[in-house]
Amino acid sequence: MIRFNVGVILFLLCVITAGCDKKEDALVATEAPEAVYGDHTLPQGDHDYDDNIVDFYKKYNTLILYKFEDKDIFWDVSRAINQCKYDPVTNKTTSGYMYTRADEAYISQQLDLLHEKFFKYFSDDFLKQYLPRKIFLMDKYLLVSAGTGTPDKQTSTKYAATAGIDYLGVTGGGKEILTMTAAEKYTFKGAIVNFFLQRLISKGVMVPPAAFTDLTNYSLSMPTWELTYGNGIIDWDRRQPLTDWAAYVELLVKNTDAKLNATGGFLNPAIDNKGTIRKKCNVVINHFKTQFNIDLQAIGNEL
Repeated sequence: MIRFNVGVILFLLCVITAGCDKKEDALVATEAPEAVYGDHTLPQGDHDYDDNIVDFYKKYNTLILYKFEDKDIFWDVSRAINQCKYDPVTNKTTSGYMYTRADEAYISQQLDLLHEKFFKYFSDDFLKQYLPRKIFLMDKYLLVSAGTGTPDKQTSTKYAATAGIDYLGVTGGGKEILTMTAAEKYTFKGAIVNFFLQRLISKGVMVPPAAFTDLTNYSLSMPTWELTYGNGIIDWDRRQPLTDWAAYVELLVKNTDAKLNATGGFLNPAIDNKGTIRKKCNVVINHFKTQFNIDLQAIGNEL
């Protein structure tokens, strides 16, 4: 039995040795771009800006994409977004969201706008850690009402951005970017930055400190706006600690100090009747500066 086992072992060693002597074919690199994050590849084209998109990916590990499908926008693991649809048989449009992809002729200007009104407000380290996996470049993103006729015939609401579990969708990739006014760029900036930060708040990255929540009694009955503002609540629909925190972040990135202090502004004494809103704003500003190196006040003030 021992001789049999030794013989078997010797036979196997010979087979293995013979196999090792066989030369393998040389590896040949494929010419196709490497697939990253599922079906998407870079570069998606041969424009001058495609090199910048590839460099951005190498630096931040985030794909900027202008070629994508409905499933990328309207489906993720946690939800399905209601998509606007048109039935040519009945000539009816259902209510829901719809988008148009960025026009490749204007993507260079769109990328410049994103750097000017979005990326520059955050450090490289922050962007590397918190940018989503994908940024989809769009011309428009709309919430369309139901009605007879095609979607373009219906009442709609424009949005500067949208967000999903692993992406941001940003608009501005159309001919309208060539004639954007300073006021329109300011509104665009506030919307994009706010979408980005609200996404992080919802993920638990940015939680309100006790210094913020202690300034408001969230169980207090607030039957009048005077009591509501005096208690530091600026949005009746967001009067819980986390949503209140989110409301203040939005307030700061979408408004200048001058507007907040002017008549009708939330920091004007006629509204901030007890000074609570100002105190909470200061807490938010200081927290974002010390914890994330983000100056919300500067973002809101820059025209």
